[in-house]
Amino acid sequence: MGERRSRLASRFKKAVEKAEDARQDRERSAAEAEQLAQAARDELFGELQALAKDIGFLTVQRTKQGLTLRYGERYLHFAPDGIGDLTAEMEGTGDDVHRLYREAELGNRWVYLRKRRFRELRVPLFDQGIEELLVLALGLPRPEEGDREPDDSEGSSGGPGRRL
Repeated sequence: MGERRSRLASRFKKAVEKAEDARQDRERSAAEAEQLAQAARDELFGELQALAKDIGFLTVQRTKQGLTLRYGERYLHFAPDGIGDLTAEMEGTGDDVHRLYREAELGNRWVYLRKRRFRELRVPLFDQGIEELLVLALGLPRPEEGDREPDDSEGSSGGPGRRL
């Protein structure tokens, strides 16, 4: 009887150790994913600050609550939402939902999502999404299509902006 009990105890011990190892691996993976998401968000905030500086007419305020771009009396606020996503907040858009998230299937590129009642618009944040947000939220004039510079990542084909 003691031998059967010992084998059963050994099997349970191995099963519990295996489950504990798996739990620790999941916790490590989740912590690593959260760190990567935070780093990506910080990098995006840096890019948005640089863009605002390059435009020259915008003021930028970065706090623990996010990043705010201002033009005149209008604002565009990017606030952390969950582990790695952002919400874009602005006046005058009613019940529309504006989110930024990284799309794993697109190599973790940032995507702008705008939900309007039963419709959704999903475009890459750079250049289409940020252009849409700056025009919508801050009232900046929309740049002419001919004013676009070719994106280095797409070569210098001079084609249209990136689309999903």
